[in-house]
Amino acid sequence: MFDIYIICMLFMAPILWGMTGEPRMILWTLCLVHLLVVTTTKFGYGLVKMLPMQVHGFLELLVAISLPFMPTVFGFANLPNERHFFYGAAFILFVFWFLTDYSYTGNGWTMGADTGHSHDGHGHHHHDGHDHSHAH
Repeated sequence: MFDIYIICMLFMAPILWGMTGEPRMILWTLCLVHLLVVTTTKFGYGLVKMLPMQVHGFLELLVAISLPFMPTVFGFANLPNERHFFYGAAFILFVFWFLTDYSYTGNGWTMGADTGHSHDGHGHHHHDGHDHSHAH
């Protein structure tokens, strides 16, 4: 899960980049929101499994889309460090969003077992009336 990295990035960035004021508050607010979203998502380590994975994905995409506009909206577009970080963070978030399968709702540890395909090569195929073979 990339979420841990995103949370750390959002928390550490203002300190490492020397951001103060609004950019720092925005990033720390996003960090907190992301932490809440992660801990309330119906996923492997969601503490309170309230949010479906699809909602988590939608919120992440929403943040990725809004990040590049924040420097202009909050009036710090003239600060190159902050501006570039927000653009970069938006890009990284979008890449993470693109790589994450938000339709998956099970536990992270059972991802391979839940798919129903056995690729062990021992030929233990149980026939339940459905054809699971890939050669049609």
